[in-house]
This record gives sequence, structure tokens and C-alpha cells, in this order.
Amino acid sequence: MLTSPVAARSARSGLAFSLLLSAACALAPAARAQAFNPIKFGVAGGAAFPTGDLADVANIGLTGQAMLGISFPTYPVGLRLDVAYTRMGIDFGEFEDLCGELGATCDFSGNFNVISGTLNGIVVIPTTSVIRPYLVAGGGIFRQKASVDGDFSGIEARRALRTARARRAAAGLATQGVRPQSQTTGDEDPFSGASETETRPGVNVGLGIQFPVGRRSAFLEARLVNIFNKKDDDGSGGSLRYIPITIGFMF
Repeated sequence: MLTSPVAARSARSGLAFSLLLSAACALAPAARAQAFNPIKFGVAGGAAFPTGDLADVANIGLTGQAMLGISFPTYPVGLRLDVAYTRMGIDFGEFEDLCGELGATCDFSGNFNVISGTLNGIVVIPTTSVIRPYLVAGGGIFRQKASVDGDFSGIEARRALRTARARRAAAGLATQGVRPQSQTTGDEDPFSGASETETRPGVNVGLGIQFPVGRRSAFLEARLVNIFNKKDDDGSGGSLRYIPITIGFMF
């Protein structure tokens, strides 16, 4: 059977199109795999909320962190290395109230700082939405530093700092690693330039959501941090807890 030139050209064009389509379908998964970047960097910032015993002596503070994340294209899990800095102001309300009751003048200030490095596992919860919830949990090392300075005037203020009530307040601060200097019976200020530094292990667990912002991936996350501090001989101290809530971007 004879075939017209037009029919032959049409058959060749159809065959070429089929070959190109097949090649595109075969190369698409490879192209997606090549475009996938398993390593990402990120930054985040937000607020830190003291909880438990820490809430009695610390105010809401600020936190910031840098991250290195590793994800896997075929599994909804990943790893993330976090380095974070958290700063919360110390609340001296009980000391200052006590000074006021005795007609003395007290002026205290201080901060509680934490530098941490943690390795966390990430589990993304499957969903068809562009907003993807996930769980995060892990552990690491937490370096805590409490710095306190103060000034008071009047002999009654010095006596106030030696009362049982003041000792209880000091015990509350000691729970967070803040201890007065030993000169509580002399003329020197027991909190003048006092500081305490300790490095302890800890864990964190929380949840978050990932969502696109332009071409970037953003996230909102809340975690509970627990630092395993030692208890003192008098039973004070122990675990320290706070909740950082952060928003950030992965690049």
C-alpha cells in the first residue's frame, strides 16, 4: 500500500513527539531528585516563657537560634542541629517588697542567660495542605549563667536580707543557680556583682507548623525545655523549665 508524503510526515512527527514525551517522563523524577537539597540552614527568634519554679523569679524573655537541618526526600523525618541563646530578666519583687516594708531602699537587677546546643529529630505529619505540622524532640547541653547586681541603703535593709523570708526568696533564686555572696552579715552588698555559671544536660520537646512564604519555607514552633540541674543539700534547685515560642525561616 502506498503512503502519501503528508501521511508519512505526520507519522514521523507523531513518533518524535511520543519519544520526547517518554523521555520527559523518565527524566522528571531524576530532575526532581537532583533539585532536592537535603541540607538547609535556618534562623529564628521569639519569646521565652519561664514556667514552674523559674516563673517565680524570672520574667518573660527573648530567644534566638540558628539551625542546620537535614531532611530525606522519601521519608517524613529529619534531623536538626540547633544553637540557641535565651535571656530572661530576674524578678526581685519579693526582696524589694521586703525592703519597702522596712522603710529601706533596694535596687536589684539581674539576668538569666542560657546558651544551648541540641540535636533534634523532626517528624512531619502527613497532610495535603501547604501548612505541614511536625513534632520535634531531642537533647543536648545547656550553659546557664545568672548575673545579679544590687544596691540597698539603710541598716534595716541589711537586716532584712538576713531574715527567714529573705532566705526563702534567696532559695528561690538558688533554684535557678543564683546565689548571694557569703557576706550577708557585713557591710557589703550580698548581691553586688554576684554571678553563677553551670553547664548541664537537658531535653526539649514540642510541635510546630511549616508553611511557604514566597520561595522560602517558614515555621512557627513551640517547645518545652527541661534542664536537669542538681538539687542543693537543702532540697532547693532541680530541673529548670521554660517554653520558647519562635518563628523563623529555612534557606
